[in-house]
Amino acid sequence: HMEDNPDPRAQTGDIAGFGTEVSAVSAGYSVKEIFTEASVPLLQGKPAAELVSIDAAYRYSDYSTDKQTDTYKVAGEWMPIPSLRFRASFQHAVRVGNVDELFRPLQQGDWGNTVDSCQGQNPTATLEQCQNTGLSASLYGTMPIDDFWYVQWGGNPDVDPEESDTVSYGFIVTPEFIPQLSISADYFDIDVEGAIAVPDAQFIFDQCIDSAQSRFCDAIHRDPVTGMLGLGDGYVDVRNTNIGALKTSGVDVIANYVQPIGRFGDLQFNLIGTYLDSWQWQELPGQVPYECAGTHNNGPCWRPRPELTSNFRSTWITPWNASISLLWRYSSKVTAVDEYFQGFDLPSTDYFDLAAVWDPTDSVSLRLGINNLFDEDPPICPCGSGNTVPEAYDALGRYFFAGVNFRL
Repeated sequence: HMEDNPDPRAQTGDIAGFGTEVSAVSAGYSVKEIFTEASVPLLQGKPAAELVSIDAAYRYSDYSTDKQTDTYKVAGEWMPIPSLRFRASFQHAVRVGNVDELFRPLQQGDWGNTVDSCQGQNPTATLEQCQNTGLSASLYGTMPIDDFWYVQWGGNPDVDPEESDTVSYGFIVTPEFIPQLSISADYFDIDVEGAIAVPDAQFIFDQCIDSAQSRFCDAIHRDPVTGMLGLGDGYVDVRNTNIGALKTSGVDVIANYVQPIGRFGDLQFNLIGTYLDSWQWQELPGQVPYECAGTHNNGPCWRPRPELTSNFRSTWITPWNASISLLWRYSSKVTAVDEYFQGFDLPSTDYFDLAAVWDPTDSVSLRLGINNLFDEDPPICPCGSGNTVPEAYDALGRYFFAGVNFRL
């Protein structure tokens, strides 16, 4: 069960600059499940087969929302020598919509940077196409040009669970000639069908113009007096729905190393990196997907997805119950791929975070740190919030933190 009761001013849309109302939610659902798992060692201690094993699992879930799902996996592992291990797996997973995605009351919001091809004195869409979007013939060729629309968004209890298939394979190596070093690399390929998401308002409009299909045109509600979508009672319905598909593939790499430094403790190094080979978003089955890896646009690829991201942490573990660590966060360049974002390629970014922990006693732990140590500004673009994308970049600049933990 979920209870979300925003401030009354948020619910009435009276917060300056916020631009929309935030509705309260009080809803929930239950689930009954049965599952089984098995791990079977096939070979152990044999030449070229220190270990060969197979894992399998199955889960059946019955939700009170009248949805039933099946999930399962099969995985295998082969360790030819103690310092080398290969692994591979196939997993079929599902995700039932959360309470917010299913039951959030419908509310109105804003959708900017849009193009209504029925606006202006000489619309680029025909009268018939514009009538399919709900425009009366008397208003055709009379509307002013405006790139702002209202949208109606919220939960949808009718969405189906999204399903995914994941194939992964890789290796772990712990070379005997370099003690305390471990390296793993895994290739992943994830295919999500029927993803639960908010459809793009511009996509809905363009599909109505191009195909006249009712599932798109019925979502467009023009103001009866002005014909506008950003004025009066005009809006586009973008409530949660099962969109086409999400496909992504790439390589994850993890490396760990510890270097003792005698009476001064240890130096620890940890690298976590991802190479994103592909990140494709398909609005509808059968349509050409958008390739978002290494790009961003004013559409499905609005969130930058760098091809290369990594976190590299160096930590000094002192013999005095204290540690100091420096984290380097890196993301590669992201290229703009549409006219609206033209000239707003996002450069590669490097952020450094410094942190220290000291345990003066067994029951007290002190923390102190600086994130974004060199006060790097985020890339600027007409996207996201505040002319940047805070989901991907540090929008606040340098900031400090401190804390204390007590253990009783």
